[in-house]
Amino acid sequence: MTNVIIKTAEELKQIYLETDINNISDVQDTLKEISEKAYDIKGKEKYLEALNAATPANIAKAKRYNNAPTPARYLGWGLMVVFFAMAMMFDDSGLFEESTVTWPYVGFWIGIGTQIYIAVLKSAWDKLTLNGSVIHPAIKK
Repeated sequence: MTNVIIKTAEELKQIYLETDINNISDVQDTLKEISEKAYDIKGKEKYLEALNAATPANIAKAKRYNNAPTPARYLGWGLMVVFFAMAMMFDDSGLFEESTVTWPYVGFWIGIGTQIYIAVLKSAWDKLTLNGSVIHPAIKK
């Protein structure tokens, strides 16, 4: 912890990037430092929120989202479209009515579940990277 007042957003960003977010005590020290020594800096609250969100679970989720290839981030939507199209092709009884063809509907719900899971990963990513603007080195690993 330094005894210098944090004056610019760039200094705040540098302090955030130098913090070991895997070490809880380091995160707590940085939270205290930013709270006490950063005045009237735009975005201060975002850095505080990011540090508060730096839990092992969120770090793991953000890493998983970061390491996923871009097409995998949209997998749920793809599954939903494919299975919905299959339901329309093979189910002649009407949409979601009493049907003998159930597998496309199950696949459709699996697609929704997959997209919800991806949204949870993205939420952790957004919290820890300030919506993708500051990517912490611990997340890149």
